[in-house]
Amino acid sequence: MNFKTRSNESTIREVPEERKISLDIQAVLTVLGERKYSFNDGEYKCLNLRKAHLKEADLSGAHLEGANLKEAHLERANLKEAHLEEADLSGVHLEGANLKEAHLEGANLKEAHLEEADLREAHLEKAILIGAHLEEADLSGAHLEEVDLSEAYLERAKNLTIDQLSKVKTLYEAKLDDKLLIPLKEKHPELFEKSEQDVLLGFLSS
Repeated sequence: MNFKTRSNESTIREVPEERKISLDIQAVLTVLGERKYSFNDGEYKCLNLRKAHLKEADLSGAHLEGANLKEAHLERANLKEAHLEEADLSGVHLEGANLKEAHLEGANLKEAHLEEADLREAHLEKAILIGAHLEEADLSGAHLEEVDLSEAYLERAKNLTIDQLSKVKTLYEAKLDDKLLIPLKEKHPELFEKSEQDVLLGFLSS
C-alpha cells in the first residue's frame, strides 16, 4: 500500500477547523492495514475504529474485514481496493472518498454518508445500505446484487443503471431520479414493495 498524508501545517499559518490526519496516526493505520490476519480469520476481536477521525487517510488495499468503523470520519479517504467485508460502517462519513473496486460485501452501511464517493466497480453484494446517502456518488460498474437500498438517497447518482438496480434486494421507499424510478416501477414493481419480513415485524410491533 502506498500511504500518504499531509504533514501538520506551519504554526504561522492559521490552523484549519477541519481535522487533518497526522503522520503518526497514518503510520499506525499502515500497520493495521497490512495485518496478516483479520476478524474471523485468525483474530478473535474486531478492529475498533468507531468514531475515529481519519479524514483523507490512505487505506488503499487495507485489510479491515469485520472492523467497527461506525460513525467514523473518513471524508475523502483513499480506500481503493480496501477489504471491508462485513465491516460495520453504519453512520460512517465517506463523503468524496475513493472506494473504487473496494470490497464491501455484506458490510453494514446503514445511514452512511457516501455523497460524491467514487464507488466505481465496488463490490457491494448483500451489503446493507438502508437510508444511506449516495447523492452524486459514482456507481459505474458497482456490484449491487442483493443490496438492501430501502430508504436510500440515490438522487443524482452517477452512472447508475436500471440493470444494476434490477439486481438489488429492495428499493422500498428509496429516493431515485425519475429516469430510473419510472421504468423500474414498470419493469420491477416488486422492488418497491414492503418485504414480508417487514410486514410481519410491523404487525408484531403494533
